[in-house]
This record gives sequence, C-alpha cells and structure tokens, in this order.
Amino acid sequence: MIRFKKLLHPRISIRTKLFIIVIFFAVLPWFGYRYLWEIDNYLKLSQQHSLTSTSQAVATALHQRPTLFSQLNRNLVQQREKDFYNYSLKQAVFEGSIDKLLLTGKDKFKYFSSSFITYKTKTVKKEDYAINAMIGNFDTDSYLVLSVKTPSISTQAKGSFRFDVGDHLIIATTDKNENLKRFIVSINQNKSLNLALLPTNPAMIVPQTLQSDYQGFWRETPIGFDLVLSIPSKELGDKFSFSAYFANKNNPTESNAVLASSPINSVHNLGNLNKPSETIESVVNALSYTEARIWVLNSVGQVLASGGSIHDAQNSWNTATNIKKSENYLSAMLAPLFRLFEQNTDTNFVDPFNNATHIDSPIVNRAMSGFTISEKYYTPDNKAEILASATPIWQQNNVVGVVIAEQSTMGIRALRNNAMQSLLNTVFIVLLLASAAIILFASNISNRITRLRNDAKDAVDHKGKFNDFTYQSQTQDEIGDLGRSFQEVLQQLGQYNLYLEKMSSRLGHELRTPITVVRSSLEHIQLTGSNPQADKYIVRAQEGLKRLSLILNSMTEASRIESSLQNENREVFNLSEVVNGLVEGYQLGFPDSLFTLTNNTKVVYVDGVPEYFAQLLDKLISNAIDFSTSRRPIEISVTQDSDAVIVSVTNEGPKLPLGMENEIFSSLISIRENNSNSPPHLGFGLYIAKLIAEFHNGSISAKNRTDVDGVLVTVLFPKYRES
Repeated sequence: MIRFKKLLHPRISIRTKLFIIVIFFAVLPWFGYRYLWEIDNYLKLSQQHSLTSTSQAVATALHQRPTLFSQLNRNLVQQREKDFYNYSLKQAVFEGSIDKLLLTGKDKFKYFSSSFITYKTKTVKKEDYAINAMIGNFDTDSYLVLSVKTPSISTQAKGSFRFDVGDHLIIATTDKNENLKRFIVSINQNKSLNLALLPTNPAMIVPQTLQSDYQGFWRETPIGFDLVLSIPSKELGDKFSFSAYFANKNNPTESNAVLASSPINSVHNLGNLNKPSETIESVVNALSYTEARIWVLNSVGQVLASGGSIHDAQNSWNTATNIKKSENYLSAMLAPLFRLFEQNTDTNFVDPFNNATHIDSPIVNRAMSGFTISEKYYTPDNKAEILASATPIWQQNNVVGVVIAEQSTMGIRALRNNAMQSLLNTVFIVLLLASAAIILFASNISNRITRLRNDAKDAVDHKGKFNDFTYQSQTQDEIGDLGRSFQEVLQQLGQYNLYLEKMSSRLGHELRTPITVVRSSLEHIQLTGSNPQADKYIVRAQEGLKRLSLILNSMTEASRIESSLQNENREVFNLSEVVNGLVEGYQLGFPDSLFTLTNNTKVVYVDGVPEYFAQLLDKLISNAIDFSTSRRPIEISVTQDSDAVIVSVTNEGPKLPLGMENEIFSSLISIRENNSNSPPHLGFGLYIAKLIAEFHNGSISAKNRTDVDGVLVTVLFPKYRES
C-alpha cells in the first residue's frame, strides 16, 4: 500500500518542477542562439577565404618581378639600429607642426644615446647627449627631424664662413651611382640652418658648394634644441647616416662630443634608408579593395607598400545589415535585453600595426617559409576581431616577400546583431504564451500554501488552547514536508503547553506542604500555650516559612532581575579583583567545601555591573557545591585572550544527562532528585546566570569533563576597550 502511494505521489520538489518548465522554455532560444553562432562561424570562414583570395591575387601580380624587390631585399637581415625608414607624412613639417609630430609620432623616432657617442672629452658626461631622429616624406621633399639633448648650445658666429665652428651636423647618403655624398649643416643665431656640400673625400670637411634649395630651422628647448631639415627626396639615396658634433662653448672650434648613428667615412658603413615602394603601392591601389588592408613586405618583414584600412569593413555587408528594424513597441521594450547579447560594432578601435614599418608575427614567419596561411587576432583593446591571410611572393623558387590581407569582422557582427534582434522578438512572443502555464502552476502552489496557513492558524483557538492538527496531503514535495513539519511542531507545542498547565498544580503541591506545617504548628501553640513543647512547633513553623520563602523568592527572582537589568547603569570594573574577593568570601561562607583559584590576570576590565557579576558567580558556585560528591576542590579560573575574558567553574560529581548541556540554562529546568529534606529548586539559578551573562554581552556554556566525572561551566565576557 505504501509503495502504491509513492507511485501515485512521486517525490518531485517544487524547484525540480519549475526547472523542468524553464528548460522547456529555454530550448527554443538556446537553439536559435547556437544557430546564430554557427552562421557567424561560417560567415567568418567565408570572409577568411575571401581574404586569402585577395592576398593571392596581389601576390600573383608581384610574382617574378625582381626589380620591385631589389631595393630592400639586398639586405637579408632585420632592420638594424643604424637603419632608417622614410615614413609617409600627411603634411609638411614646419615650426607650427613639429610639436604635434613629436607628440603623436613618437613611434617613428629612433633614439640614439650614449652608446652612439664616438668621441668625448674627459670633462663631459655621456648621459648629457642624446638624439631622437626621424625621416619622413611629404610630396617631393623628405624631412630630417632631430630632437637633440645637450647641456649647452653653440651657434655659428655671425658673418663666419666656417660651417664646422659651433654645433653642426654632417649627414651622409648616396647618389644615383651609389657614391658617397655628404652635407654639413650648422645652426646660426637667427634660428635658421646653413647647409653645404662636402667633398667626396671623407677626410675633408671644407664645404664645396652651398645648397640654397635645402631649407630648415632650429629652436631651443629646455633640454637642448630641435632641428628640422627639408631635403629634396631625389637627393637621398638608399643609404643614410648622420654625425652630430657638439662644440665647446668657450672654444667653438673644438668639439666636446660627437654622436653618430653610424660611421660616415664609407658607403659600406652607412645605414640603410628604407622607402615605401611607389610601384608596389600602385599595384595594391589598382585593386581598389578598400574594405581590407593590404601589406606588401620584403623577405625580412619590412613594409614595401600598404593600402586600405581595417576600420572600413561593413560596406560589403550593407545589403544584409541595412534591413529596416521594426520600430514598434516590442523592439523598444526588448532593447535593454538585446544589449546583453549585442556585439560591439564600433569601428573606433586600436590598430596594433598603425604606421608599422616592420611586421614580425607568426603569420609572416610562416608565409616566409612558402605557405599561404590564415589567422585571427584581437586588437589590444579587445574591441575588434581581425582576420588575416598571408601569401608568399615567389621569384625563381625563392620567397622574396609576403602579401598580407587584413579585415575586421565588424560587418558580420552587425549582421548577427540584426538576426539576434529578430530572434529575441520571436522568443518573447513564445514566452508570453508559455507564461500562462507558469501562472497556473504558481496559482496551485499559492493555494496549497494558503490552505496550510489556514490549517496552522486554526490549530490554536482564541483562548490559546491547541486543537488537533492533521495534515491530509500526501504530496512528496517541499510544501508537503512543510505541512508535516508543522504537524510535528504543533504536537510538541501542545505537549509543552500541557506541561505548563500542570505547573500550577505542581507549585500548589510544593506550597501546600509548608503551609500545612505552619498552620498545624501554630494550632498547637494556640492549644498548648507557651511552654517548651510549644517551642518545638514554633521551630517547625519557622522552617516551613523559610521553605515557603525560598520557593517564592525563586519564583520571583528571575523576573525581578530580568526587569531590573533593562534599566541598570553600567560601569567599568576590574573583573579579576572582583573574582579574588568573591573566592575569599566562598572560603569563609562554605567551610565544608574546598576552592582553588587560578587567576593569571591581575587587571582586566569589563563593562557591566559588579554586583550582578557576583550574583552570577554565586549561582555557579552554589550549583557546583550541590553537585559535588567528593572532597575534591571546586576549581575557579580566570584567563583571557586577545578579545575576551574567560571565567570557568569546575567540579567533580555527576555528569549532565545527554542533551541537557543547553537545556539547564532554561527556566523551570532542574535535574536534581526530589528530596523532601533538601531546599526546593525550581530551575531558576542557571537561568539567572544566563541572563546576567547576556547582559554583559557574554555567553555561558556547560559541558561534561573528559578527565573525570564532573561538569565544566564557562562564561565569556568581552574585554572593555576605550573608544
């Protein structure tokens, strides 16, 4: 029969029931969400194939054209410290634009510090001299920009024709025949530059020809000076180096230090001047592929040409993403939810290879090995995902360069966002229809809980009498368990209420005996008059009255203390001193008992009332004396830790019954055996001790001793700390 009931009422929790319904609702949007992710992956794969086709098309146009790569592939090493790159500039460099260039174009400058000093006198420090240098190209001119650090500035004397007097600069490049060509540049007092062509013999520094078509300026800075020199791009060859001479301010014909990017006495010592290839850029631009960025690198990863931008990636998806979204109330209402799933389509993201002149990445290294490879990476700010494809450029079975095509996935993200919006609209409609089922289910639960509340309320009548409470439902879920728990609790409360109802009769029995004794004794006195026999009855009357007083005092003491604690004024007292005085009094007041005191704390302060603390300890000592069955001493100890004071009372005697460790601190609970000759005990002593401990913000506990039969009672008080 029981098994049959379990089959009819299986144990399924409410949480499980709701979870089953939620799973049912979540299936549809989850499948739609997964479907969109799969479409997203397929679109990215298609975009990756398109980029691969683009990089292969550019590489095909550059195959077997050695003249395009002869310039940079002659040096099959990575870019060296002495090498320069002629950057493309958006505007000419003049005095009003140099500050912006120094601020926004920091990545284009090369820093030459103390390791590039080729000569210095003993009186100067290497760290006093340094140069930030850059070469940039705009229109038909190239600009040499130097930010110079020097402790002093020495200019060319007014009217002097010596260019090597004062601070000056010698730059070296090559002509169209790859011969050495040198220029000397000096700074003069009117903030302009003087420039002259030097002889081809490196040992000679006497100017050969003044160059009037070279323009420039210099300006003083807090750490030295800035210098800008405009040179016709046709005058710069494939090599470039400079050597800066810092003159002695007191003797401008002598140099304090010389800082050079590389030796300038030979073409072979000069650094390479790498330039973007205009021919290759024309090939890249001819493809008109504006939605992807294309890089053409030589065999060491140096940029020969670049075109396009990775910030323009949505044009090809316009036909898909420009679907007009519904501007109805539903879309507006779901907008906050849509933002949780929406992917960022902001094209204002950080470009990790902006203005790059050299690219060193795993995809480039792999393509250099002769493989066409694809990869994806995220921008440093994690706002955009970039797809890239690299294809090698071949020349006579050798890889002479790499074409890289890059494009962001912003267009795919926009398409996915649009599809997600449509999916959410559909799911919302489905959820509206399914909500009716949830409402019915919730109503059923609410009705069951309401019935349980009414049944529990009817279990107690207006007079406080307990009625029979029987929970009828056999449902095996949380509400069913709650109803059966109510039934058990109410049954226990009914039993406890019955106990309280019988308490008055028990107290009446306790009071009736001493009252009878008093009455009978007084009657005998009245009959016999004053004689020795009457004295005996008088003593009995006094004992009865004393017993009656003890009972009444015990009944009223707890309530009296509980009410007085609420209005008592606190004070800070030395608990250790109070314990010492109390134990001395116990030795005198209980001569038949032995006491030992362990007090390692001379001074420890507690916030409370010392009289009440004394009453608490009196209760514990009285209890310990009553339950001590041997001549072993009652042990009292006072210890402390970082936060609390610990007072404990230990005695040897009978152990606490099982489960009574906490119950003995409740009122009307006593574990003493009934004895007509012993004083009455109603179980208020330890209850009063608990009230006093809690008044002092402390706690009290009892447990059986483990070494011998006996009980250990511990009281914890917080230490007083000045605020």
